[in-house]
Amino acid sequence: MSRFCIVLISLWLSGCEPTPVSHFGDYPQRLSDWGLLWITGQRLQAQSESTVYDLNTPLFSDYAHKYRSVWTPPHQEGAVSTDGVLRLPIGSVVTKTFYYSKQDGQLVYARVANVPAAGLDLDKVRLIETRVLVHTEAGWQGLPYIWNEAQTDAMLQITGGVIPLRVVGLGEFNYLVPDFNQCQGCHVTNVAKGGMQPIGLKAKHLDKPYGLAPSPLNQMAYLAERHALVGLEAAEYQVNADWQAVDVSLETAARSYLDINCGHCHSPTGPADTSAMFLDIEETDPIRLGVCKPPVAAGQGTGGHLFGINPGHGQESILTFRMQSDDPGAMMPELGRTLVHAEGVQLIADWIDDMAGDCG
Repeated sequence: MSRFCIVLISLWLSGCEPTPVSHFGDYPQRLSDWGLLWITGQRLQAQSESTVYDLNTPLFSDYAHKYRSVWTPPHQEGAVSTDGVLRLPIGSVVTKTFYYSKQDGQLVYARVANVPAAGLDLDKVRLIETRVLVHTEAGWQGLPYIWNEAQTDAMLQITGGVIPLRVVGLGEFNYLVPDFNQCQGCHVTNVAKGGMQPIGLKAKHLDKPYGLAPSPLNQMAYLAERHALVGLEAAEYQVNADWQAVDVSLETAARSYLDINCGHCHSPTGPADTSAMFLDIEETDPIRLGVCKPPVAAGQGTGGHLFGINPGHGQESILTFRMQSDDPGAMMPELGRTLVHAEGVQLIADWIDDMAGDCG
């Protein structure tokens, strides 16, 4: 085959690497037309100009694993803001592919400790969806692509979708792919300014050892160097931890978990600012964190409990009640999950149980 891959339709499934393309407005129906992911043999991998990355603690999404990549246009500079937010240049594209492990033809729940260095072996995974975030002149836009059963391509589904799954260890459930508007809603992390922002592309989530570089490096430093992001040296931020790491304190694990799962919404600038309960890791005021704080509005979301966090009483706190609810009128987060993250609930309940104090 010519190295120029003249037959473009074969590019996605051939051994010839595609060229990334930024699309503005008229978004392609096929994921393959972005040129950011490609299938060679039985393996899905990111285009070589992209950087595969992961987070210290990822957001929970019905126990799905995620294969993340970021691409920035050549010869364009971005920045790391003073608070550690990555400001990528216009034309940048982020992908996040959701998948489950597969054994003997069945989907199984199995923890993936590290980012797959050589991509995803399609004989061992079931691809569910890929979310594409593209930075346009009008701001970031989020697009959901759903994979076909043959795992040969994913198609744009503006209205999202419902995918019935049976996963050994989790049971049967409906996996929900967010629609276009839900993508926009979840990623508006500053209501006053408006506009979407990538949630995970912050130094506090990315600052960790990076095993995919030619030599051992810090992931955040590697991203800054590879994608011409200036300002990292001046940035100040508190690093999130891997909440499952054995050497992490209960306090740090819980705060890191709440930050990525709740903090982008429950923050002074987020959509849940009216709750006056802020769960980002930067928050230090116990009352604003929810300790002995009555809810702003009573109702089914309280579970009959009096305080957001009731020290010493994990199962009598509104926070854990909403985390372990699957009622659409009470569950938190409101979007992005069907299942309850039992391990996450236990972590937060243990953290609250360990708190000193008494709400009277």
